[in-house]
Amino acid sequence: MVNCSIVNSKIQTTGQYAAGFLANAVGNTQIYNNWAKNISVIANQFAGGFVSYIDSLMTCQNSMTTNVSVTSANNYAGVFGVVNSYANVVITNNLMNQLTVVTVSNFAGFVAVLNTYANIVIQTSQLNNSRIQCSNYGGFIGYVYAQGVAMISESNVIKTAIQGTYVGGFIGYFSGVNSNLLSCRVSNVTLTGSNVQFGTGYRTTALNTQNSVSDGSNLINSVLQNNCNNFATSC
Repeated sequence: MVNCSIVNSKIQTTGQYAAGFLANAVGNTQIYNNWAKNISVIANQFAGGFVSYIDSLMTCQNSMTTNVSVTSANNYAGVFGVVNSYANVVITNNLMNQLTVVTVSNFAGFVAVLNTYANIVIQTSQLNNSRIQCSNYGGFIGYVYAQGVAMISESNVIKTAIQGTYVGGFIGYFSGVNSNLLSCRVSNVTLTGSNVQFGTGYRTTALNTQNSVSDGSNLINSVLQNNCNNFATSC
């Protein structure tokens, strides 16, 4: 969708599937230069097989949006699967009010690797009254690497809750930072980072359970909370 006015609409793009050897899939939903209000985006994406690549599930650029909901934007690495994904959701140069991102997740299955830059990337945007909930799961002998659950740079973030979760699985390895805020003005924001491990799940102690705020970011009336729950080994 380019140069459009979109009101009270539901965009449903399900079942984007990439499998086999060196398979690729591009983003489900792309919104450029639009004015959008009361939009529900339902985007499921699956990738399995060997060395599969997925671009972002939803890209929103140069737009003004109000009450946009993104649900079930997921990437899956199946049996002996490798998934490389830039991000589930990419937001650039937008004014966004009441953005809700729910169940944006990455799953690594059986002997699987899932590598992503971030669940959600927000650049040079204003985000108001929003909720972002992202998860990464490492399955059985599963490896998940995400540089960040939420990578937010040069943006104004107001009254927003961001929750990132890593789940290690059985012999599951996961690495990354829950939320990165770079050169942002942050007001009334709650950042919650959680890490859960089952079985012999392993995590990197240096990076996980962290919310990183740097490069001159300004935090006003905000909360940074880190949780770590390990049911097998010491946290």
